[in-house]
Amino acid sequence: MFYTKVVGVTKRNDEEESIQKLIDEMEDCGDEGKELYLLRDPRNKHDSNAIKVLSPVKQHIGYLSASVAEELAPLIDNGEKVRVICKNITGGEDLSWGCNIAIYIGSECDDIPIKKKKASGCWRYLVYIILFILAVGIFKRM
Repeated sequence: MFYTKVVGVTKRNDEEESIQKLIDEMEDCGDEGKELYLLRDPRNKHDSNAIKVLSPVKQHIGYLSASVAEELAPLIDNGEKVRVICKNITGGEDLSWGCNIAIYIGSECDDIPIKKKKASGCWRYLVYIILFILAVGIFKRM
């Protein structure tokens, strides 16, 4: 496992979205971090080893640095398991937003200490509404 930061965060992504805005909208990573995703970008005109970093909702929020990508690209291309955890969001106010990450490779991926996101409380209310509708239907038949 090693630590690094996401680069290219002051640019716009391929969808022309402001990466600064996307990082600002990301929730804080918390004590245990949130999982991010990597996407190889071998057709990148600047670096054939390029690796995009995607937010928890899979929005493009930057890249791994060229030196890190040079090491990881062959591993990813050969099917090695690589996972990324957001450790903290930096900046804000008058400073540019940034994202510090931890990268786990191979068997290290099996023991990542991240908190699984609990299901939203909305599901409970949806179940209540369905039960209410069923109950009303039963009483109407009586």
